[in-house]
Amino acid sequence: MREAVMADWAASVVEAMYRDHPDLYERYGQRGKEKCLEDNLHHIRHLRTCFELRDSQFFVDYVRWLDGILRAHGMQTAHLLDNLERLAATLSGVPELGDEERRTYEESLRVAMDTLRRRGE
Repeated sequence: MREAVMADWAASVVEAMYRDHPDLYERYGQRGKEKCLEDNLHHIRHLRTCFELRDSQFFVDYVRWLDGILRAHGMQTAHLLDNLERLAATLSGVPELGDEERRTYEESLRVAMDTLRRRGE
């Protein structure tokens, strides 16, 4: 997947998050929004690596690690879960993904989200 496609996908997710949760901007400002965009690019790159390795656990391990880092900086697991749900919901809008790659991303996101939900129980 081209970098421009990843950037567009990440930007669309971040814009939707900040539109639906204006308190994020109030709390973290423009710098927080830029960091969120960077994070989403990392999420997508990790999904891509997961596909290349044929290993969904790679993404799950990344999400567990990231959740710990974000919580240490005052974020809630619910924020990361919301972000991943938005990535999953917008997969169909990324035409450059082939069927196998899309299925791998879907599965990796599903397992990661299930892991976060169990962590929150």
